[in-house]
Amino acid sequence: MAAPASSHPAWKRGARWLYAGGVFGGVGGLIGLALPLAFVYLAKYNPGGFFVIAPSLIRFTGLFVLAGSVLVLASFFCYRWAYSVLRQAHRGYWGASLLCLVGSSGLVLIAVAAAFATGGAVALEACVRGSYSNALSCVESASPVGAYAGLLGFWLGWIGAIGIAVGLFLASGSFRSPAYGAAGVLYALLLAVLVGPLVGLVHAVPYATYLLAAAPVLAILAPVFVAGARPTIPEPAVAPWTEPSPALVPPSGPAG
Repeated sequence: MAAPASSHPAWKRGARWLYAGGVFGGVGGLIGLALPLAFVYLAKYNPGGFFVIAPSLIRFTGLFVLAGSVLVLASFFCYRWAYSVLRQAHRGYWGASLLCLVGSSGLVLIAVAAAFATGGAVALEACVRGSYSNALSCVESASPVGAYAGLLGFWLGWIGAIGIAVGLFLASGSFRSPAYGAAGVLYALLLAVLVGPLVGLVHAVPYATYLLAAAPVLAILAPVFVAGARPTIPEPAVAPWTEPSPALVPPSGPAG
């Protein structure tokens, strides 16, 4: 006989995987997105010392993106395992688990693109120095494989992040945790924010720079809310106590 949904052991294991996903995601967002963008902003608006557009900075930034991609990939796997475990107790998590699997493949492609960009740092530096708006075409000319891998990887990762957000909204109700719901909202905002700067590489998008500046903040805050959540593990349902039938009570008599 299957255990009731409220007493299913998947709840505790799922909460642990969600915590791990939040930790990996927060560190990955810091290393793979926040710090590289900070390097680029310093090189563009306040150049000096190491922070100038040069092959060394491009290689350094590429390594950070590569490391961050690996950490975010680990985060996607943790979320996927969390939703895979939780769907044993609630079938609504299966879609979120599938989308996280799609996103995992996207992070692999982004890591490949970062590796190609690191290897073609000299050609990228010469092209990007002319105009930052040509960044996408510069990556494509320096490494077509890396450019297409990065673009495809971004959209697959974007789709995977939808799965993370959907799963967190479900977890907010399952564990009665507002922090999971807030994290889902932050992930949804991150998805909206990331589209603008990417389109801005091809067509002019108003305030694309400000949107890009908001992305690392959301990429760090969302998993921090997940890791900091205090989920309430559903307790097993207890049947109400009833007076036993007199026919079931053994008669009392002298011992012997």
